[in-house]
Amino acid sequence: MAHVQYLSQTIQSLDSRWRPRGVWLLKQVTIRYCQHGGSSRYARQLLGDHRFLKFVEENPQVQFETEIKGARHPILIGDYVKNERKVMDIKNQDIKFIMKQLNRLRDSSGRKMTHIKKPVISKRPTIQGIWQPDVDFPEFKISDRV
Repeated sequence: MAHVQYLSQTIQSLDSRWRPRGVWLLKQVTIRYCQHGGSSRYARQLLGDHRFLKFVEENPQVQFETEIKGARHPILIGDYVKNERKVMDIKNQDIKFIMKQLNRLRDSSGRKMTHIKKPVISKRPTIQGIWQPDVDFPEFKISDRV
């Protein structure tokens, strides 16, 4: 019984890594597609697909909307709690790829990726020692094998 309780706590902790303090950050997903365009073919098929319908049922915290926009490529728009927005292109992508993108939208926080500009400077010297350009290495010879 203790093993089952530990396992359920582990699963809950893994599940909560995407939700700080137990709050889902994705508020709304808008699927924007063209009614006639060929690049929107899979986006139109997605709306009746059983995987998408199951995803909608499993995520009641997310509001799903569709928007028909003529002569445009399909996109997914994710709106987050802190007024952040992510837009993902799904032009000519199959349903499996679109479902992966929906999962990414749901699991992300909505913040933009940031680049670390400064290198890490440590106060501790390396274990291997500091590299010196004048270090004499033993001579290395390659002999031909016959």
